Amino acid sequence: MSSFNTNHAEREKHFLSEDFLAADQYPTASFTSTGFEPNGDDKGILTGDLTLKGETREIEMPVTLMGKGEDPWGDIVPVSRAAPS
Repeated sequence: MSSFNTNHAEREKHFLSEDFLAADQYPTASFTSTGFEPNGDDKGILTGDLTLKGETREIEMPVTLMGKGEDPWGDIVPVSRAAPS
């Protein structure tokens, strides 16, 4: 992982350092969804495998549907906000 955006350059540099993500040693991070459980009209729990620093763990994230938008291929897809638990 060479970059990400938090809108604060010094914070990003610190997160990529050995103190947190060790991006020089572990250049990739990934999330693969494995399931979704709705719990209301616009809410649900997203589960998946998060890999950071070469370690994969299953996580759950509450998500809220924010609306719909067009993806780069012209398809209409849901747009959600997630917060890891």
